Amino acid sequence: MTDAELDAIEARCRAATEGPWAWDDHGWIFPTAAFTSCVIADNAAAPEDMTFIAHARTDVPALLAEVKSLREQVAAAVRLVKRQADREASAMGDI
Repeated sequence: MTDAELDAIEARCRAATEGPWAWDDHGWIFPTAAFTSCVIADNAAAPEDMTFIAHARTDVPALLAEVKSLREQVAAAVRLVKRQADREASAMGDI
């Protein structure tokens, strides 16, 4: 995921009504903290909210994949540092 993609996701999040959001049995999606307007699939919502909803299905999985990738990279780096520290400790014991 590029910085531009992350910036675009962040911009959509900032522009949309704050969450948390919920849905009801009628298919309405709404921000639970500010129930002043319902977001309905008939374009009654603010364009920024509709854009956020439209992108959420792809943005969230992409963000999850990015988090998983970064966690794997951190874990690999930690393993590398630990191996190097063990080698140095072993070498110090040989002196």
